[in-house]
Amino acid sequence: MRLTVATLADFAEVREGLLFVSGAGIDQVFVATVPIPLPLTLALLVQIEPRDGSPLELKISVDVRKQGQRPLTQINGLVKGSLRDPSRNGQVSLAIDLRMATIPDEGRYRVDAVIGAKRFSFPFDVQVRMPPFQLNEPDVEG
Repeated sequence: MRLTVATLADFAEVREGLLFVSGAGIDQVFVATVPIPLPLTLALLVQIEPRDGSPLELKISVDVRKQGQRPLTQINGLVKGSLRDPSRNGQVSLAIDLRMATIPDEGRYRVDAVIGAKRFSFPFDVQVRMPPFQLNEPDVEG
């Protein structure tokens, strides 16, 4: 197993086996207020070497935590299936929505992931910062 894409993103989804990612490579999150649901997605593209057409089974565990603290949330899953062509390496595309984790305050956080038997960590900072501009409702005369 090899991780060919692994990133925190503004948005990601899997459609027809393809991984679509927008706003990848995030290491800072700016929010107007806290607490707030974590507005990120963990995007993964896992390369699996098939073993004589055997079924695919990939265990995944993801947690979000503030540095040095217990997890805010934990996600566990199992991807099952089979590779259509055992002569080629198989790809598994995953988009894991992290909005179920509520960020309580500013600071250094990380997403820890265990995929199969391999561990990965994705650090990021959360800062409360007012947006540079705000759109007001238009005046409507009626």
